[in-house]
Amino acid sequence: MSNIKYYILFSVTLLLQSCDFFYSTVNYTGKEADPRLCVVSHLSPPATPADMARIYVLHSEFFLNTGSSTIPVLDDAKVTLQVNNEQSVNAVYQRDTDTTYSRSEDGVMHPKVIYGGHYEAPVLFAANDTVRLHVEHPTYGTADALQICPAQQGMMFETDSLNKYGELWCHVHLSAYGGTMTDVLAMQVTINDDQKYIYSYAEDFAEYDNYQTRSLHYAGKSLLLAPSQRERDIPFIINASYLLYRNMSDPAKAQSDTDTLDVTLTILSQTHEGYAYQSSLARASGRAASGVPELASQNTGATQQGYGDMTNILDEITEAFDVLGNVEGYQVYGNLSGKDVQNVQPFGCFSLLNTNKQTVRIIIHYI
Repeated sequence: MSNIKYYILFSVTLLLQSCDFFYSTVNYTGKEADPRLCVVSHLSPPATPADMARIYVLHSEFFLNTGSSTIPVLDDAKVTLQVNNEQSVNAVYQRDTDTTYSRSEDGVMHPKVIYGGHYEAPVLFAANDTVRLHVEHPTYGTADALQICPAQQGMMFETDSLNKYGELWCHVHLSAYGGTMTDVLAMQVTINDDQKYIYSYAEDFAEYDNYQTRSLHYAGKSLLLAPSQRERDIPFIINASYLLYRNMSDPAKAQSDTDTLDVTLTILSQTHEGYAYQSSLARASGRAASGVPELASQNTGATQQGYGDMTNILDEITEAFDVLGNVEGYQVYGNLSGKDVQNVQPFGCFSLLNTNKQTVRIIIHYI
């Protein structure tokens, strides 16, 4: 086995040395791209009438222009939102400031104030309402988009059992979806406000490009699935292994110690345009390539057989080449129509989303 491992590593080393792109620097010699209008807004139905819808209006910048302390926000645009056939509402510009910190060579943290802004308006809408966004700017042209608000996914969430590996087995009953069937659902779980990995064999997750572990669980901190016009039950597992054996160094305390845990399941309903924008943005930035740990209950057998190290090495190599091979292959999706004086379309995305949350409180007794 060790000879095979060395051979694979040696072969990979030769392959990496033969790839000139690891060491080459290419100077950009093309012309500077003209700035375009850029609009980004992801809105949920307001919880109260006082909640404001936010719209970010900017212009793009040439990628070699770096070091600016100002976000290229446009504060002189006309921004309106319209719900169904009601009167349009004008959004008002609000200036923002944020502070970032960078460490110098001597280890000192230096603050830097970043100036930006957004537009906001009091807009009331609910599931299945149509919302239109319109943006005008005297220099950068117009941007328009229309979205139908997704429905809130009805559900009943229950926890079933906690095994010796600290894996919390659960299931959720989903009611028939009452919104547009092209919407996309995303399941997420937190324990005491800490987001956790979730795992499931359910084929409901097969339609979208969810990560799969070596044990073929669909897994991640967010799992995507399509809505359905039928009721269904979905089993899943929450990786909460840190909860177990916390006080085993003190058996007397362990016998009486307990934890109260709030397990929250969130199902996010989003328009397909919003899903396409977020997923393409994740791929283009490299965030979509991050791996997910295997469940502890699935790792045990591989480790005992002596194959764990080899499998991990091959997985890491495969993932690395997947990332390298796709660096130039992705384009960020946008759903804005419009044009400027040069007939160039704007960048960005306008999308609507809806959420449903349920929390189950469980008591853990340490033994």
